Amino acid sequence: MILKIHSYPNNDRVMRAKIAALYVGVELEEVPATLPLTGELQERVPLGKVPFLETEDGSIVFESIAILYYVGGLRADVD
Repeated sequence: MILKIHSYPNNDRVMRAKIAALYVGVELEEVPATLPLTGELQERVPLGKVPFLETEDGSIVFESIAILYYVGGLRADVD
C-alpha cells in the first residue's frame, strides 16, 4: 500500500506521519505541494491546507492529527 502525502518541504507534521507509516509498515510517498493549490487539487482540498493525505482509493484526509489516526488505523494487528 502506497499513500501520498502532499506538503511543502521539511514540514514537521509530515515527519510525524512518516514515523507513523514506518511503524505500521505502510509506504508514504511525499509529493511537493505548491501553494496556493490549483486545478484538481484545489477542487479536492477546498480549504487549501497542507499537509493532506491521498489514500489508495483517492480519498483525501487533511489535518495532521486526522492523518495520524488514519495511518495508525492501517496497522493489521490493531482493532
